[in-house]
Amino acid sequence: MRAAVVVRMLAAAGLVVGGAAVTPRHVAAQVPVRQLLAAAKQHLLDLQPDSAGTVLRAVLEPASGASASERAWGYSLMALVRLEAADRGGAQTMFRLALQADARLPVDSVGVLRELQSEAEGVLQETRRLYAPVEAAAGQPQVTRVALSVRFEVPAETTLAVADGRLPIIPVPSRRARSVVTLALADAPGAILWRSDTVAAGRTAPVLWPVRAADGRLVSPGRYQFAVTAEDSAGEQARVEWVMAVERVAVDSQQVPAPVGAFELRAETTMVRRRAPAGLALGLGLGAAAVLLPQALGRSELNSGLPQDGTAMVAAGSAVVAGLLGFTGGRRPQPVPENIQYNADLRQQRENRIAEALAANARLVEAAPVRVRLERGGP
Repeated sequence: MRAAVVVRMLAAAGLVVGGAAVTPRHVAAQVPVRQLLAAAKQHLLDLQPDSAGTVLRAVLEPASGASASERAWGYSLMALVRLEAADRGGAQTMFRLALQADARLPVDSVGVLRELQSEAEGVLQETRRLYAPVEAAAGQPQVTRVALSVRFEVPAETTLAVADGRLPIIPVPSRRARSVVTLALADAPGAILWRSDTVAAGRTAPVLWPVRAADGRLVSPGRYQFAVTAEDSAGEQARVEWVMAVERVAVDSQQVPAPVGAFELRAETTMVRRRAPAGLALGLGLGAAAVLLPQALGRSELNSGLPQDGTAMVAAGSAVVAGLLGFTGGRRPQPVPENIQYNADLRQQRENRIAEALAANARLVEAAPVRVRLERGGP
């Protein structure tokens, strides 16, 4: 029999919302416990907590024959009734009785409680924290606190564009809890470089890391420690860490031209002959003096004893030749303006090409994609 049918039956008989003469014991005797629980849940969905409480009191009657798990579920739903009445302490008491009846409250049941009342899971976990382990009734297991845990989901390896690339990270706590993701250097985990916004409890959308630190600068290649910290409504925390390697993808850069080599330059000077008129005049003068000086003095004793074989003429000729060589034999460097300008232009053009190639390569490196690889994961 469906829950809605049970609800209509109870309402028609005056057992739920009316029927002052009919007690919960009578209700439990006429309707199976499973259907009563379904009816109570339906009343909660219909925002009728008082009617749900009446049905649940029938379930929790000792004569109802409810099993331990059914009683635990009944107490859990009754906790929601108390929350709707703004009685948080009463809700904790109901949850405590539920855990005493059956400590192994299924996870899917907690999810149903959360859907019925947004505060339910937080109050349940707070009850577990405050009262675990709870002294169990005879024949029932003790309530043990289930610790909060958290794991993460992240691509094992991915390549991201530096402009708009985002690494998706999904925190997965073991129960409803808010989460935050942090980033630090693996060698300095205490210095946080980036922190995500807090992920609200129950949210499943991924956190997106922009491959940058908090100041907006692209992170340098290296090893980074990520961490997810989860905290439930009772203040219990859980943390998981893992390391990822960040590296830049190699790019095909332009070849940088070499500086201008000596073999490419033109000679900037040339050697020209040096012509010295003073040397020529000195040579001619010495030659003439060697021939004419004795005669010019008019003294025959200066010529006596001199050989008459032309030695004076030879000396004079040597002096003249020396003067001619001095006039025609010297060399000196002379600048070549057109070659100097050609070399200057060549050097400037080459420097411009080198600068352009270096700038283009820098842009390529700056825009190179980032590869992020999972190196060590958490438990």
